[in-house]
Amino acid sequence: MRYRQTLREERKERGEEQLPVNLREFANENVNGLLRQYFPKGADLSNVTDQCLALIVNKLNHRSRKCLNFLTPHEVFSAANRGALRM
Repeated sequence: MRYRQTLREERKERGEEQLPVNLREFANENVNGLLRQYFPKGADLSNVTDQCLALIVNKLNHRSRKCLNFLTPHEVFSAANRGALRM
């Protein structure tokens, strides 16, 4: 029970609480599809190194997304942090 409450609090902090459930599911499925480009279904992930994962995360975070008006997640996150630091 406490775990679920913590997850809700984290979602609220990230602004995901306002997103409709189907939009969150769509976003999650979209990221899963992007990951499948690097890791086909059924692939053995035991041989994937931390360095390889870091490279893939970096590529995905610097890839523009239509849902972000063709900005990258990195750009959106950086802009949000700059705005938060001004306060």
